[in-house]
Amino acid sequence: MAAPTLQFNICESGNNQSLIFTETTGAYTASNTSGWGLPTNTDITTAQTATLTVTTPDGVTTIINLFTSSYPTTNDDLEYTITPLAVGYSATTGTQFPDGLYTFVYTVARTSATAFSYTQTKRVLIFGQAKCAVHSLYGDIPSDECDCSTDAIELAAKGMVFLKALELAAETGNSSEFDRLLEVIDAITINNDCNNCN
Repeated sequence: MAAPTLQFNICESGNNQSLIFTETTGAYTASNTSGWGLPTNTDITTAQTATLTVTTPDGVTTIINLFTSSYPTTNDDLEYTITPLAVGYSATTGTQFPDGLYTFVYTVARTSATAFSYTQTKRVLIFGQAKCAVHSLYGDIPSDECDCSTDAIELAAKGMVFLKALELAAETGNSSEFDRLLEVIDAITINNDCNNCN
């Protein structure tokens, strides 16, 4: 049997308090020859383990057992929610994932008989806190005309420009530019409290 090519997605929730894992390997078909199953590739039912190894920006590594949550799967609608607590961050209500580079390694294996181990790695740049901080700048714009209105509008517009650049750096995987832009956004939003972002 040939090996399927594992595929998965990681998405941030809107409030940056969870990450959503979905496997997108799919089933073998004429148009998806790298998917799970016969006649060419390994049968998904032979897998005995499925894990997601997460390394946070500060270098902490956690292994999450996905096998007990029905992985591996050909159902790309099945979602697994990863919380900050699950990867070593505070259990405080409202805890958000810190911005930065996360590494995710999805591994599906069989340890007995015809053993196999298939792996896929993704590096994902997370920036939910920066997004929240920039969006909060718009809440600082006074609703009536005053001397600080123009400054608040300019600061919010400036923050949004750098946020769009940050999103592009994340999409293209440019981690050095991402880090530089995070510093710029931090400087712009330093006096804005983002703890109430929902």
